[in-house]
Amino acid sequence: YIKFKGGTTRHKFSVNLSGQSIADGPFCEKLKGILEKNKNLSERMTFEITESAHIKDLDKVGRFIKDVQQLGFKIALDDFGAGAASFQYLQKLEVDFVKIDGKYTRKLLSSERDMAMVKNLVQMCKDLQIKTIAECVENQAEADVLKAMGVDYAQGYLYGKAEPHPSYTGGGKAV
Repeated sequence: YIKFKGGTTRHKFSVNLSGQSIADGPFCEKLKGILEKNKNLSERMTFEITESAHIKDLDKVGRFIKDVQQLGFKIALDDFGAGAASFQYLQKLEVDFVKIDGKYTRKLLSSERDMAMVKNLVQMCKDLQIKTIAECVENQAEADVLKAMGVDYAQGYLYGKAEPHPSYTGGGKAV
């Protein structure tokens, strides 16, 4: 889709991969084969590992991540903080981005506890040289606080609403 319908735009796209998918050896081998043939898309495509299913073999997933990164693609840990294993994943998986779950962003302005958690997560990610992305940013006040905390990027209704088909005009923005 990116190659043929993306035209000459430089928009970036994210593809979600479940923990279950990346634990499946044949799936990973097929995906790596496709990526090998399309390395030129690496500047425009990021893979987001979702926490929809607990990842059992973190070493195997870590090897997959390294293989994909060697092809030039970036990896994000999606919905960070939503699942019980978030910190274990962060310890074991060398990702490029951490996407801060929207439940923290939504409460940021009304909860000192959530603000402290986001602030410390951002600092930890900086120490680990991982970029941060805040999900569900809906207003400028949230964006301003996230920027002051050092969050690298934000996405949410403040920047554009989900559409049934790509318009190539919206998306995440640097905070």
